[in-house]
Amino acid sequence: MSKRPVIGFLINDMVGIYQFELWSGIYAACRKFKIDLIIFTGGELGSDNPLKAVRSTVFTLANEKNVDGLILSASAIGNRFTSEQVIEYCRSFHPMPLVTLAIDVPGFPSVLIDNATGMENAVEHLITVHNRRNIAFIGGTPGNPDSETRQQAYRRVLKNHGIEIDPRHEEIANFDHAESREAMELLLLNDPTIDAVVAANDDMALGALYTLERQGIDVPGKIALCGFDDIDDSKFCTPPLFTVRQPLFEQGHKCVELLFDLIRHKNTPVSSVVIPAVLVPRKSCGCSGTLDDDNHGTPKLEQKLADVEVILQREAYEKVKMERQIWELQRLSAYLVNTFDSVKLIDYLSRQLPAQGINTAYLVLNDETENEPILKMAISDGVVFPLPREGVPVQPGSLFPDGYVKSGLEETLIVEPLFFESDHLGYFIYSMKPCRGMIMDALRTTISAALQGARLVRKVKIRTNELESANVQLQDIAQKVHDILDNIKQGLFTVNLDGTVNPEHSRSVETVLDITDFKNTTLKEIMRLNAEDEACFKKWLELVRDRHASMRWEKLVRLAPVQEIVLGFGENCRYIHFSYQKMYDRFKNLQKIMVLAIDVTESRRIEQIVATEKERHEDEVRIILGLVNNLPEIIKDYLRDTADRIETISAKLLSMQEPAKFARENYPRVPPYIPPQEDLLVISQDLHTIKGNSATFGFDKISKIAHETEDLLLALKRPIEIRVTVTIAELLDKISALKAAYNEILSVQARLNSSNGDTYIPLPQKRVERIREIAKNVELKLDIADEPFKQTIKPLIHACEHLRDVPLVKLTEKYKNLISRLAIRLNKKVNFEVFPADLEVSPHLLSPIDEALVHIFRNSLDHGIESPEERRVRNKSETGLIRLEIFSEEKGMLVRITDDGCGINVSEVLKKAVQDKIITAEKAESLSPQEKVMLLFDAGVSTAREVSDISGRGIGMAAVKRNIESINGSISVETHSGIGTTIEIWFPLQSIPL
Repeated sequence: MSKRPVIGFLINDMVGIYQFELWSGIYAACRKFKIDLIIFTGGELGSDNPLKAVRSTVFTLANEKNVDGLILSASAIGNRFTSEQVIEYCRSFHPMPLVTLAIDVPGFPSVLIDNATGMENAVEHLITVHNRRNIAFIGGTPGNPDSETRQQAYRRVLKNHGIEIDPRHEEIANFDHAESREAMELLLLNDPTIDAVVAANDDMALGALYTLERQGIDVPGKIALCGFDDIDDSKFCTPPLFTVRQPLFEQGHKCVELLFDLIRHKNTPVSSVVIPAVLVPRKSCGCSGTLDDDNHGTPKLEQKLADVEVILQREAYEKVKMERQIWELQRLSAYLVNTFDSVKLIDYLSRQLPAQGINTAYLVLNDETENEPILKMAISDGVVFPLPREGVPVQPGSLFPDGYVKSGLEETLIVEPLFFESDHLGYFIYSMKPCRGMIMDALRTTISAALQGARLVRKVKIRTNELESANVQLQDIAQKVHDILDNIKQGLFTVNLDGTVNPEHSRSVETVLDITDFKNTTLKEIMRLNAEDEACFKKWLELVRDRHASMRWEKLVRLAPVQEIVLGFGENCRYIHFSYQKMYDRFKNLQKIMVLAIDVTESRRIEQIVATEKERHEDEVRIILGLVNNLPEIIKDYLRDTADRIETISAKLLSMQEPAKFARENYPRVPPYIPPQEDLLVISQDLHTIKGNSATFGFDKISKIAHETEDLLLALKRPIEIRVTVTIAELLDKISALKAAYNEILSVQARLNSSNGDTYIPLPQKRVERIREIAKNVELKLDIADEPFKQTIKPLIHACEHLRDVPLVKLTEKYKNLISRLAIRLNKKVNFEVFPADLEVSPHLLSPIDEALVHIFRNSLDHGIESPEERRVRNKSETGLIRLEIFSEEKGMLVRITDDGCGINVSEVLKKAVQDKIITAEKAESLSPQEKVMLLFDAGVSTAREVSDISGRGIGMAAVKRNIESINGSISVETHSGIGTTIEIWFPLQSIPL
């Protein structure tokens, strides 16, 4: 690819400050020695997480075709590997020159940090300077060399000071921020008297600091805290973190020097370089910080303050630049995630990447059928290469086809994997100078999601074609049914107008009706009639005799009381259909009725198969439409919420089964079992929510089963002793059916996405939380900055805090579908108006708000909006109106739902509440009008005349109140009889957790 040497750098990602500092050192050395650099960001090796496992496939591109030598950041990509696994992985690149970073690998030159001395000095400092002796340790991944070395150093210092090693004082957190929070909780639980904590890296120390802050424990007053690495976050947290500094820039630079020697001189002796670690005391251990260490005097203090000012100015510029990049990324992402045509997607991407400062980029995608890499986009120095629509094949193991990249790039080429769950889509290559890679990682995630969306749409089209083909097959089956009818078994006999059977008959009728002595058989026996049916049949014969001349025969036949009978039981049953024809004598007088008995068993069974298949295909189409027409995150929330509710219902019913059985078997010695009413209320609310949410997406089967289960649940609310056990068993059967219907949705979704069954588009939650925590720490430090800098940085902090927020406007299409579908079912006309502000909410707020709005819209349409006839009587337009408005307020959001229906009958609400003993009659009279109408939100209160599968149980509005209160929100209602109702929901944005 290049006449200049090319080296590859294997790292987990380019997001953190650790990676940035290493990259800066490597980049500086590459420029010095005129070397091209390619970075491969493959995540972590050996991870059980399929998301991380698929990412590491990009490391296979670090081969002799693309690079002349490798730098392997063993601690970053192999922190889940043991020493033996790291050695084996490095050997897999033989004979390519290779230098390892941070871990000593026999047979390879390494650039190491003096982990042992650095950690020993840190623990020694805590003991001798700050008199801490009850010191705990949070370790990295078991078997990882860095973690093991630092832990042994910690134990060594304790032993030297005569401090016993206490197993309760050691926890494992796998170098993971979230796991270190839990580890800190366990340490405090194991021994509340610990006075210091040492973590094997800064990220875990910051996780421990989070837990200590949550529990109100003073750092360093009660517990001193120490990390290792000296990343940027450690400087800006509160208090600043005592740590051990790794000179990362120097490590990166030294790696290039060693590797360049290996490339030029193949037989260079293998040697390693050890760089000393530097102790950095800060306030988390009890030291006052670097300003007071050895810089007494005004001149030095002034110089320090001047340095701080320069740093703040530089940080302000970088963050303003990041804010601009975030805005550009949001604009680009908005287009990409709404484009389901891969050709348009790639074309837009090639035109917009320069806005992100990317003038060289390549997009290589795996062919969906052959799984071979295809170059789909190529940009070099801002010039877009014209490529054929089908792309240009890339040789396996190569990065690009020949001729698409030049040597001597001033910037670094970065190879990012594109993937969706465990589905490898390809890779994205771009050039960039050293920087924090959060924006580009977000862009990589967006491109992956957009590409998967395009693939999903293609699969939907393919599946639609399959369904159309299946319908053709069903039509063929239907035709076969008609063919069978033409040759079906049949027999004849005649009946006189007085109901007696004539002896003449066809021989085949005996076989069809399973009668051996037909001559001595009555009509009752032939047609298997009971006394009532026999009387009805004779009355029909009288009607035929009296009206045959004045009434059409087809109508008289439809009035016949016996059209079809079933002979036998179960799988051996047979279906016999009867058709009737008039018979006249030679004087054209009606004499008798000829009955044709037809065995239609095979036809009926085929019809059942056809109906079952048709219903299954229709259910699948509805599921496909529900999955495709809604946001992935909304579908994900629905599936997770429904699964949780089904499990909750199942668990509560199972807990009732044994007590009910015991009470029944020991009755009357043991009083009848009465199920706990609070459990029944939870089950009712969960079923009602499942029904409403499922209907919203068009998942009618699961909605129908939930409604049937609600009906059955009423028997437990009014139990009869002998029925309780049976009812619980019946309910459990219904829950099994509910699970089966839910699994059908998962099955269809899995087939739509990929053959490996992956379903969801995950967002990088851990990385977003990381960015948001960084933003929070920056915000906490703003008190030392001047006002202009504060005003500049606050929008960036806000943007970081809301990276995962979902626009409320994206839910409106779902509500339009819901209201349209319900209006058709209820024979009502309604317009839906939306006035959404350009607002976004955290995903944890989205679910309760969405569920509440679904219940409100269903009740508004069922109870509020009148039928066209009723509206005409009230001098209203036949078409009702439901309006959704969203407003942004200083500390929260206001959602207003208005309808122009008949309003809420407050008297009925009050009457129902008193009737159900929710409130006493005396108390009811003292309530204000607003308090009376708010009774509507109590469980069981409903003004519906009858229960339907839409509403009427008094569960939905209670769920609305519960959901809004769960996010610290409030709800109010204003209603006017004959005019309409307005419901306002307010919730605070402070609910969004950082």
